Amino acid sequence: MERTRSMYDRAFDVGTTFDDFLATAEANRDLWEAFAQRARVPEDALSRVRALDGCRRLLILADDWCGDAVNTVPVIARLAEGSKHVEARIVPRDRFPEIRDRHLTNGRRSIPVVIMIDDRGEPRGHWGPWPEVLQSLVTSELLEHSGTDRYR
Repeated sequence: MERTRSMYDRAFDVGTTFDDFLATAEANRDLWEAFAQRARVPEDALSRVRALDGCRRLLILADDWCGDAVNTVPVIARLAEGSKHVEARIVPRDRFPEIRDRHLTNGRRSIPVVIMIDDRGEPRGHWGPWPEVLQSLVTSELLEHSGTDRYR
């Protein structure tokens, strides 16, 4: 008996690859292209991912207008590209509101959010939108700057 596809499966299935996302980005296009060219993954992280068994699927909630996504999604994409064990797909934050609202950050719809999906289509963990160190920096020092200056 075939299982019913979960909402995470359905979102992953309609998601775009990073290259397709980048090709269609309109907002912040210059930043997306610059970060995509400079994005690197530390070799120790790639080694750990390459040592995994099976495949991990990463569903990324992101939009081209989001400066935080500009800074992190290219690195996640490079991680996926660096291993046959990771697939990543990007969907707009608001395309699947039921997924978005299950992965809020402090009650907010902050992005990017990366959700690891298992082979049954269930979330096994999520991350976003900022690493803890950056979250502390933003809340303690960077909030005094305008959004545009802060992102750049």
